[in-house]
Amino acid sequence: GKVQIISPRKVTKEEAYQAFLSALNILSLTTVETGKVIKIMPVRTAVKGNLKTFLGSSWTPMTDEIITQIVPLKYIDAKEIQSIVTTADAAQSSQGKSAMTTDQKLSSAELSITFQWHACFLTIHRPDRGNSLSPRLIADLHRALDLVVASLGLPTENSPPENSRTTPTPVALVITASPVESASPKGQSRTWVAGGDLKELAKLTSPAEGARFAASASHFLDRLDQLPWPVIIAIDGDAIGGGAELAVAGDIRLATASSRLLWKQIRVGLATGFGSAKRLVDRIGVSRAQDLLFGEKTLTADDAHRLGLWTEVLEDRQQLENAIKQRLSGLCSLSKEALAGQKQMFWSATRSHPGAAADAEIDVFQKIWGNPTHQAFMNQFGAKKIAALSSLAPSPTSSTNGATSSPPSNRITLERNFLSSASGSFTST
Repeated sequence: GKVQIISPRKVTKEEAYQAFLSALNILSLTTVETGKVIKIMPVRTAVKGNLKTFLGSSWTPMTDEIITQIVPLKYIDAKEIQSIVTTADAAQSSQGKSAMTTDQKLSSAELSITFQWHACFLTIHRPDRGNSLSPRLIADLHRALDLVVASLGLPTENSPPENSRTTPTPVALVITASPVESASPKGQSRTWVAGGDLKELAKLTSPAEGARFAASASHFLDRLDQLPWPVIIAIDGDAIGGGAELAVAGDIRLATASSRLLWKQIRVGLATGFGSAKRLVDRIGVSRAQDLLFGEKTLTADDAHRLGLWTEVLEDRQQLENAIKQRLSGLCSLSKEALAGQKQMFWSATRSHPGAAADAEIDVFQKIWGNPTHQAFMNQFGAKKIAALSSLAPSPTSSTNGATSSPPSNRITLERNFLSSASGSFTST
């Protein structure tokens, strides 16, 4: 089938792709049926009173706004947005057929974006894979962040700021995941984020591919530090490997008492790759960071709180939600300009050379990807033979004074190449 986008301005490829995915989500589809057409129209044409009431009386839609910019509302109430995305035959029918809505949620959706309690929530939901971080999910996290930032009229990395916004400015961004319960020989376990998706990562056959994946994840965590609002990480369950790196990112980290941090990177022949070497040193100091990673430590919630990695520990999920609400309520009473300024100061204080440490981490990550221990571990997941490190490791370059030095890192280039390869193809008219 086809997706038809009606817009008074030229729609970028990224916007078209977001519109395509958003339409499928809202209509609870995984594909567009052959012979069917989904029509996406300008907001001014589509908005009804109940949606405007939700957004606030001061919100005025602009003629060049398209549905992709208010997609975060799709999980609030299907009835509020069913008039925005409709099938073409339903829209044109004289009998006024009902449009399909999200009464049945897209069960394969791995990431949801919602606005509640004056904040934007990104929720990871991959129950069949333990909420593990696949290349596609990392790409989706970037796109979700682009969508949220663009909807507020703020500049993204690939677009200039708009003159208006389509959603209320949030007081914070909250990142969480739907916990996955599973049975193990040691009893029932609860996983928050299980690190990298090993079945997907087993398909990477060179250190450069591994570095591109790590670079994109590292860049996403860097972007959280540069947002103009606080970022709250809400943890409920075990955070393993790359999941542990996500669980120590952001500005405020709230966790349930049963949650744990499990640092397993060295055990599988790797090391931190998402910028966490620098992040851990900033949070707890180099000696404790070394003890944590070299010792493959598993930290209880109380341990993580005592070290300063987690801000607050709550008894259970209900208390976690209450704590989030309380934090957001407090942030609502503060000046958004002051919050943004204070956050910028924290960024400047901890990243006097933004990205330098993370770049160095990616360079080392690439060099150790595919070493014998890592290869043996990944073989359990069907990995192909990873190319020899010696043929891909960067060669030293000479500086002006004759000393050798490593070539400048290309973390952002690696990350952009990764996002390009992770993005699916689509057709729109």
